[in-house]
Amino acid sequence: MLIRTRERRDVAARCHVYLVRPGRADGWAERLLVRDDRELLDLDLSPGVGERLDPAESLFLVCTHGKKDACCASFGRPVVTGLGHRDGRVWESTHVGGDRFAATMVCLPSGIYYGRVTAEAAEHIVAEHDHGRVVLEHYRGRCTDVPVLQFAEHTVRVERSLLGLDDVIPLSATPRPDGDTDVLVRHPAGTDLVRVRTTSAEPRLTACSAGVVDSPDRFEAAPPPVRRSGS
Repeated sequence: MLIRTRERRDVAARCHVYLVRPGRADGWAERLLVRDDRELLDLDLSPGVGERLDPAESLFLVCTHGKKDACCASFGRPVVTGLGHRDGRVWESTHVGGDRFAATMVCLPSGIYYGRVTAEAAEHIVAEHDHGRVVLEHYRGRCTDVPVLQFAEHTVRVERSLLGLDDVIPLSATPRPDGDTDVLVRHPAGTDLVRVRTTSAEPRLTACSAGVVDSPDRFEAAPPPVRRSGS
């Protein structure tokens, strides 16, 4: 992804490059500087090539890619302006997906996505993330999990009021003969089973761009929403 900051800098200076492996316990991020983009062609992508970032100093990317979708620029730029540079932790970025959720924010290296973020919400999200908590009102899950796992995690978080970054971990997804999916989710009190039903939503605009119509998957928890165990 390409990122940029609104902070003034010397155009002759070296460019920041971040190598990130998103994840929970195994996530990491490193920073290095290059003078020429061609250096990236021979870059060793294994851990240790750059300066390892402190796990407490997460990066926050806000999509402002207006050429992909005008909503991303219209809603994303006020978020970036409101947050400010924060010592190199906040960046505008190219498209991160989820146009209809603009403004979208990605927290790295956790890989956590937020949607429909306002400038006011962004302040709260950054503060809570730095304290190891998620903000459920805007939480979309992690990029390391497929959508059905993201939905099951969110369901358990809501049912149990769990906000810690790693409090809730989806473990497995098992398809059922009736088309539903059983998702096993771990949390501090044990494990829960969430039965997820997938249907197609009504066709709708999924971007600000005229004519972009889709029928995205719609998830719902089949009753009971959570089957509790170990609690």
